[in-house]
Order: sequence, then C-alpha cells, then structure tokens
Amino acid sequence: MKSFSLSEKAVLLKFEKGSFFVYNDLKYTVTNSGKPTSSTGEPKTDIYVEAKSDSGDIVEFKISYKQPNADFLENKINAIRAEQILGQGWKQVIISSVSNLESKFKNRKLVFKTKGSRTEKGSITLGWKFEILDKPGGELSAKIDLTLEQKLDIFSGTNLGEDKKDARVNGVKILNSGISNFVLYGKDYDDLQSIVDSLIPIKEYCKDADLYFACKALNYRTFRKKWDGNRPLCVYVDWFVIADRLDHKIIFNAPFAEGNKVAKNLIKSMVSLAISNTDDIIESNMVDWRAVKDDEE
Repeated sequence: MKSFSLSEKAVLLKFEKGSFFVYNDLKYTVTNSGKPTSSTGEPKTDIYVEAKSDSGDIVEFKISYKQPNADFLENKINAIRAEQILGQGWKQVIISSVSNLESKFKNRKLVFKTKGSRTEKGSITLGWKFEILDKPGGELSAKIDLTLEQKLDIFSGTNLGEDKKDARVNGVKILNSGISNFVLYGKDYDDLQSIVDSLIPIKEYCKDADLYFACKALNYRTFRKKWDGNRPLCVYVDWFVIADRLDHKIIFNAPFAEGNKVAKNLIKSMVSLAISNTDDIIESNMVDWRAVKDDEE
C-alpha cells in the first residue's frame, strides 16, 4: 500500500499546474490537478486533472490508478451497493453465483479448534462477505457475468453516492470528479507524455475486463469474544441447538444477512450449551464433527 501511494503521488506530481502534454493531436496545459477525497470512503478517481487546449477546450482526466497486482474493486458489498451495480435483479445474481459453489461451502471447516491456514485458533465461521475482484480470489471464487453497464459502474463509480461522485479536489467540490473516465496501470513513468499515452478510456477497458466474485469469511473469535463488525453476508451460517448439541445450516438464499445478528445467534446457542470457546466443543455436543478442524488433522 505504501509503494502504491508513492507511485500515485509520483504520477500526480507530473500533472503539476502549467505543465504541457499532447492528447488526440492537441496540446493541453494543466489548469488543475489533485487527489479527489470524500467524507467517507474513497471515490473511484485516484487522480483528477483538468486541462485546457490551445483552442480553449476544457477536458477532465479522471484517472483510476491500478497497480499490476491490484485485485479488490468492491468489498464488503451490501444490498444497497449490490442494487446500484446489478440493478433490481441483484438478489438473484448473488444467489445464483454463490449457489454454484454450494458443495465447496458445505465442505469447509467452520469450527477451528486448531489454526487454519489463514484462520486463527478458536474461530467459528459466521458467514461470508461478497467481494468483486479483477482476478480469482481463492477457493470460494468464480467469474461473474456482468453487462458492460454493470462493469462501467464498478470501475467508474457512476452510481456511488453524491459525496463520492462530486468529490473535493484541493478542498473544492467538483461535479462528477469522483467518477473515473480513464484507467492507468502503475509503473515508473519517465515523463508526463508517457503517462498520457498510457491512459486507457474506461469504456474501452471494461469491454475486455473479466470480473470475479470472492466470498471471504467473517469469523467469531471465541477466545477474544470478537468478530469484525456488522458485515453484510452473502452466505451465512445459521447456528442452533438441537437435542443438546450444536448444529448448523448454511443459508444461500438470503443475502445480505447482518453479521451482528448471526454472531449473537451463535453466542446464544453456545451459552445454552455452556460453551465458552472452541475448547469446549467436543463430539458429544456437536452434531456434525466433519465441520470441525481439531488437533487430529
């Protein structure tokens, strides 16, 4: 992240006010440049440039700057953002996408009496967040079919809130400054003209862009009595007690469940069985031991 920030600043510095470049055979002078900001989150535009041609035409270069190893485009997606991207049929798109991976979800460990590869000892899975990436993102990931308009929104942010669309540049609100119209891949550019020559119009970029969804786990860490907040879950684990044993069902058809509600439901079930943490989970109080990662594995 630090190297990305430095690279982004290096590009922005080359667009200093008064500098010159040629675009579409016309000479332009930079009249304003800066990094757009919003009160919450970030706009899609990383670098904003206003330039004026010798004939007096004003153009805006609203650049989404990407490192070659970048992946996340949209994370912690909730129902509001899903509808903005996918339209009124968003729920069915999400359900269809995750249901195609149903067997992979059902074969995953949910209770970690020992450490998993990226999961700390003592964790119990509450569900999975839905994220959109420009490359596959793990076992619970697959390509997602989107229209050009949907991809444009993800990359450019056309349906984001006004605060992100009409971002501030150098402290001044600029209409639609947060909606990007160009993509630039990060590297060390020798000069301003080489940057301009490398800009890809966002519509052109989206035509060939493949997008993927990835489901990332939200876990209740039983030894610390914590989880990472009220994350929206595209798939969640319904934990319950049956015949004095902890059982579960994975729910695929109800995006986006609230992480807090799922966690409180799990804790209520644990309390009723006098389970404080995963050390207290044994075969006699757990229905499906296949969901447990224990010391013997």
